[in-house]
Amino acid sequence: MAEAQRLIEAIEPWTIASLRDRAIIGLLGHAWASVDAVIAMRVTDYYWSGGRRWVRLTDAGSERRELVDRKLELLIDQYMAAARIEEYSTRLLFRSIIPGNGNLSARPITQQHILNMIKKYTNKIAANFKHHRSTAYGFDSCQLEQLIADIETVTTADRRDRAIIGLMLYTSASSRTISLMRARDYYVQTNQYWVRLNRRHSILAKPPLIALMREYLAAFLSKDDDTSPLFSTEHKRSMTAADVREMIQRRGRVIGARSRHARKRTPTLPAPI
Repeated sequence: MAEAQRLIEAIEPWTIASLRDRAIIGLLGHAWASVDAVIAMRVTDYYWSGGRRWVRLTDAGSERRELVDRKLELLIDQYMAAARIEEYSTRLLFRSIIPGNGNLSARPITQQHILNMIKKYTNKIAANFKHHRSTAYGFDSCQLEQLIADIETVTTADRRDRAIIGLMLYTSASSRTISLMRARDYYVQTNQYWVRLNRRHSILAKPPLIALMREYLAAFLSKDDDTSPLFSTEHKRSMTAADVREMIQRRGRVIGARSRHARKRTPTLPAPI
């Protein structure tokens, strides 16, 4: 189950295909489903009973039912909401993608796709373990997390900067993308928070990012105008890509200087006798 969770976390929930793959891995890891049982599932095989979600799995002619835990329920719900398939109860739950538009086709997903998908994300995890991937202006993901933690939430600008760094960390948004974002680009759909990165690309917000955005929006943004810039300067001007880059570099220098100062003040202990 731990390995399945690592694979799920390696898949960015940007598209119907990626949400589908996360749900598939969730079934393999949390419900102990076989690949063949997952491929055979219909929409109606994910159902309510006694106030909880269940899955019906059929493998080699035998049928069993498994209670769905909360993590798996969230994965399947996110996929079904994005794919809009809940009303088509007799159709296959997991289907291939139409090339070019990202929507589900009528064709079933194949065993080879599932095996290749697992291999792809296993390799991604291994590559990330060997090499820290730089995510923004020389900062890797661990450093960005530390940068967020080290910014005190005293002013609106502090909360804004934490939210911006969170977008870079959790959605890989560029400084230009962030500078173009409007209030309407952070939105709720089917009880989930989403971030619109461009006209054709939205990503499901992760819980840490939701917390950062909630903290920022409560302090600053006017909820009456969804066309207003999502991030503005202290002078009420929309932040530019250059503003975002300068902020990241400035925050990094301040925290770096603070760390060096702390090291200088740390007393040197005498060598043991």
